[in-house]
Amino acid sequence: MERHFRDGHTETWWAADARLGGYGPASPCRLIVATTDPASLPEKATWYLATNLPHPDAPPTPPPARTRRPT
Repeated sequence: MERHFRDGHTETWWAADARLGGYGPASPCRLIVATTDPASLPEKATWYLATNLPHPDAPPTPPPARTRRPT
């Protein structure tokens, strides 16, 4: 992906889902690695992000069931 900065320059970054412990593309909490160099994963240019957003290829989840309040 191209990352655009406020000063106008851009950098190429790579992002991938990671699997670690309970994290994975199909789990409720995904681990994403974003970096400028996927071969060396430089410390100052690699981010490890946890998100509850579904994987883009995941099937849509139905909305939660509504519960009726007693009247």
